[in-house]
Amino acid sequence: SETLKEGQIVNVPTRALPNDHSVDTPPTEDKPKNVDKPIAIIGGGKKERSTICLMMPFYTEQPDSLLSEKDRLYRDAALQIYRGVQLAADSLKKIGFNADIVVNDVIDNKTSAKEALEDKANTKADLIIGPAFKDAVVEVCNLSNQTGAHVVLPFPLSNKSLLNTQNISKAVPSDATIWETMGRWVV
Repeated sequence: SETLKEGQIVNVPTRALPNDHSVDTPPTEDKPKNVDKPIAIIGGGKKERSTICLMMPFYTEQPDSLLSEKDRLYRDAALQIYRGVQLAADSLKKIGFNADIVVNDVIDNKTSAKEALEDKANTKADLIIGPAFKDAVVEVCNLSNQTGAHVVLPFPLSNKSLLNTQNISKAVPSDATIWETMGRWVV
């Protein structure tokens, strides 16, 4: 497990209690007045529950001592994304968005992606976050094309991954986009 190191920055989410007057902002209601029944609108239809599928390189089958530095970085990023999704799901639940989160360990090979995609929970996903590697992205995009699930790629990958799938987003800009933006800023 990873430990805190001196000088490391840690972001800890906080929430003021309703009667806590140490915060300058007025307390807000946990649930908007107009929400009678939890409903999420995804893919043009209303759903009582949504399925969010994480396909990340958690490396659960390998001991830490056998992981390369690169694999550890991917694993740590995957864990941070997982924790963020858990926090977001908890917050969204308060406003009526209910989601089931399905976690899959998808590493750098087609086999792990194919195994994850055989799980029925994944074939019913409304949102797929991941995977991190090109070969697995191809498999997930094939599923997205069949089911309409939206895919979010949270790791740097080539723009080619976007070409054959209409329901896909990249959360990390490509190098070309970064250079173009930096060039506009300098000029």
